[in-house]
Amino acid sequence: MNAFIVFFKKEIKEHFRSYRLLILGIVFVLFGIMSPATAKFTPELLQMLGNGIEIKLPPVTVADSYMQFFKNINSMGIIVLLLMFAGMVADEKTKGTAALILTKNISRTAFLLAKYAAAALLWTVVYVAGALTCQGYTLWLFPDVSASNLVISFGAYWVFGLALLAFTEFSSAVMPGHGLATLGAFIGWGILVLSMLPAKIAVYSPAVLGSNNLQLITGTAQASSLLWPLVIAVAMIGLLLGGAVYLMNRQEL
Repeated sequence: MNAFIVFFKKEIKEHFRSYRLLILGIVFVLFGIMSPATAKFTPELLQMLGNGIEIKLPPVTVADSYMQFFKNINSMGIIVLLLMFAGMVADEKTKGTAALILTKNISRTAFLLAKYAAAALLWTVVYVAGALTCQGYTLWLFPDVSASNLVISFGAYWVFGLALLAFTEFSSAVMPGHGLATLGAFIGWGILVLSMLPAKIAVYSPAVLGSNNLQLITGTAQASSLLWPLVIAVAMIGLLLGGAVYLMNRQEL
């Protein structure tokens, strides 16, 4: 346990030294600022650029702000996150630092779990910062307008991010290099997205946690619809981390 804590603290310091916290923090806070602003001012901007041509657009609602936020996170946000962490284990193996670290009274299990815990903490910090920024700016631009299931919706996407990080660490632990680890992480993301296509599977897919957020906010989906996706996401995280430990224990470093 002591080795886990020591290595976990080392990973947190590495997030500062490598500017991961700074870069991801800036990206997610910008999403939190841009999303409400885009929803609020895009119709006005289009009217200004229309050269007198009347452009009929549906009225802007508070839901548009959250839609922009989740849209940005689901595209650029996830891409940046996966690119940042794809080499979390693969780079250590390639450089030989993993073999050196593992000679210092730390097991491979503690090594992998500490890396995941540090990555999960970083994801939590930057995601909460972006979500709070989005919420604060939304309340300012859309005063006296409320939305339902906000905490559940934002929380569901947080769990979805944790699942993607588990896929990323699994790929990074199994693959021999940074490039293949990155490919594996994006394949994991693709598998989750594709699991939404078959209707019979979609209702159980963890991808629901990252795709039905707006429906929860607008009331077109019920919070109870997240129960099975949440259970399966947690089980999947456990299986991926367990698989990463199992396979890495059989690797020569």
